[in-house]
Amino acid sequence: IIAATNLDLHEEIRAKHFLSDLLYRIEVLSITAPPLRERGDDIRLLADHFIRQYSGEYKKPVEGIAADAMERLLRYEWPGNVRQLENCIARCVILATASEIQPGDLPAAIRGANQHEGLSDEGGFIRPLPESGIPLKAIETELIRMTIAKCKGNKSKNPSCELSN
Repeated sequence: IIAATNLDLHEEIRAKHFLSDLLYRIEVLSITAPPLRERGDDIRLLADHFIRQYSGEYKKPVEGIAADAMERLLRYEWPGNVRQLENCIARCVILATASEIQPGDLPAAIRGANQHEGLSDEGGFIRPLPESGIPLKAIETELIRMTIAKCKGNKSKNPSCELSN
């Protein structure tokens, strides 16, 4: 069994939220990975990987990320780790109007903007459309990703009361 968590399972056992017997059965080898915010080289590699993946999936000619946009990615804390970075890059590829992701393509929280851009979540999803438009499937996919992220991966949670901030 390979299992991952960002919780302190020993603390969860003390709080009676996790069974000690289960931990002792599965804890053969523990590997602790530092959070993404402490792995700048990994951010660069993962961003490049996700750009290639989503530019192919969405058939968008995005080939990289501008240096100032990358600097913002490296400064961000990434509380959602790799999943959050992947969703961020997918969003950027969808919204990109150039061959490189620009700072303006990044969610507001990552680029450091305080203003909301139209009807948006904290990441500023709704923006002026590029001249070529955005495929409806790409918009639908991004909205689903954002909803799942807001519900912390719980796909059965009713988002109607949880998503309004």
